[in-house]
Amino acid sequence: MSYFDSLTPKEFVILTNLVAFILTEGRSADDNTVLGTFITNVGASMLAIATQQENIKDAKDIRRPEL
Repeated sequence: MSYFDSLTPKEFVILTNLVAFILTEGRSADDNTVLGTFITNVGASMLAIATQQENIKDAKDIRRPEL
């Protein structure tokens, strides 16, 4: 994710807004609701996966003492 790592917080927000504008252009409110809900659910699943990855990593680090 080196591209995202190089963005400032403000640039990141601008990028997300641009993507939202592009994805919703010419679509109905109903279509945008479905698309937005889908993207939100994908994001929530990605965050749940990342959280569990961190939990597993932390548990391994606790069991393995540093030398």
